Amino acid sequence: MCLLRCFLALAAFSGAALAQEDIDSCDHEDLASDYTTLLSVGHRKAVHPRYEPRELVSSHEAPSPPRREGGTGVANGIVFIKMIKVAGELFSSLVSQYAHKRGWRALQHKNCSEDHNPLGQATCQCQEHYIGPEDLPQPPQADHRYAALYTHMHYQPEVLQRYMVPDTVKLVLLRHPWSVLRSAHTMAAYQAVHENIQNNFCQSLAHDGDAWRAQCEFVQTGQDSLLDYLDHDANTRLRLLLAQGGKDVHEKAMEIVDHASKLLETFVVGLQEEFDASMLLFERAIGWSRDDSLYMKHTANAHSEYHKSHAAMVAYNSWGIWSPKGDEITNKLKRGVYLYHEILYNRGLEIHRKQIQSMLGTESRVASAVRKYRTQVDLFSTCMRKESRFNVCAYRGLLSHTQARPRCARFARLKTFLKRRS
Repeated sequence: MCLLRCFLALAAFSGAALAQEDIDSCDHEDLASDYTTLLSVGHRKAVHPRYEPRELVSSHEAPSPPRREGGTGVANGIVFIKMIKVAGELFSSLVSQYAHKRGWRALQHKNCSEDHNPLGQATCQCQEHYIGPEDLPQPPQADHRYAALYTHMHYQPEVLQRYMVPDTVKLVLLRHPWSVLRSAHTMAAYQAVHENIQNNFCQSLAHDGDAWRAQCEFVQTGQDSLLDYLDHDANTRLRLLLAQGGKDVHEKAMEIVDHASKLLETFVVGLQEEFDASMLLFERAIGWSRDDSLYMKHTANAHSEYHKSHAAMVAYNSWGIWSPKGDEITNKLKRGVYLYHEILYNRGLEIHRKQIQSMLGTESRVASAVRKYRTQVDLFSTCMRKESRFNVCAYRGLLSHTQARPRCARFARLKTFLKRRS
């Protein structure tokens, strides 16, 4: 009877939205409140209740489950420390759609207006994509705090305490530092030829890999590294410490890494290299339904064109991966700040592994869940390319995607269920 009901629901997909009971009866692992029930929330009125100021999680405490909104099992808010070259745009697009669903206000640059971007939810409606110390808006009243952060911003808990609702879940996506540098280099090479962009990624040097690695300040200082985003002052101290030298340099550098590791322990840690497993981890930590966590592959924001251009390929090949030259480049990086950036990344990797096991279960169970999720992502992506319009980072695109998302997510879940049962 269940299979027949599911088959009939799928057959009706092209003509009408599926009933939630049809989905729930087909796959009990994906039980969740209906995504569409919250889409009618007024865009200019946040749904969270009045909050009084409270301390954020101490930097020396392990993360504990955040307080859930109204006892629903859903996090009060999301702080995503968005770093460069970690698929941050992709995950930010998910958080922006969820913010729209919940009626959450998103923290953005002080020059970004909410007039044409209600609650600041659309990620590229404003062209200011980094919130620096001087770029913060005026602190909001206690009952109008921000519930989401997914714009580039260094982690400053004492600042976020004044802006964010309490008990937010804190998320971060990591990527190995060598991989981040290679990706930044290929991006800079593409931009130098095709976009005529000149900024701190040293596009003018990108055609020469050795010159880019040796002379670009972005590379030499560890700018935009994990340590830089977690503790900007600590990253500066590490650089100056190594420049000054001394017999106890390593011990002092490890003290900096140890402190950053404690900060990292207060986050739910995902990996760009294991993106799909990380989405399942974030899904569990936030209290998302599968409708919330499915993403659209190969969007206009994926920057896939970088890797297809000749300039980008030349830059990438200059790293000599799996060759003696590549080993030489790695060893040279390890003689400076990147030795400690790699240690910190490996600490984060350990945290990620423990959180995966604690929240998702055994390795075989996680592998099975990831296979199912990837099947759903493929189906969801195919559906969204037909159903949604415009770029999701613009406000009209955000509206289009949030309207199409529940329909496509249900389709993906149902078809996956039928495929597994056949």
